[in-house]
Amino acid sequence: MRKIFVEKGKIKGKFAYVDGKDFHHLIHVLRYKVGDKIVVSDMAEEHLGRIEKIEALCQ
Repeated sequence: MRKIFVEKGKIKGKFAYVDGKDFHHLIHVLRYKVGDKIVVSDMAEEHLGRIEKIEALCQ
């Protein structure tokens, strides 16, 4: 199972928010989709979870 690293502020409650190059790599290169399991780390803790939603934010 892949591990993805995020900044500490990107984990909020039960959710981790992945954006930028990490989002692109996870969705377009590794082809993860809703329901896939993943490990998310903020360098202090690791969280096992699954992808609940994929949403590209336009700025």
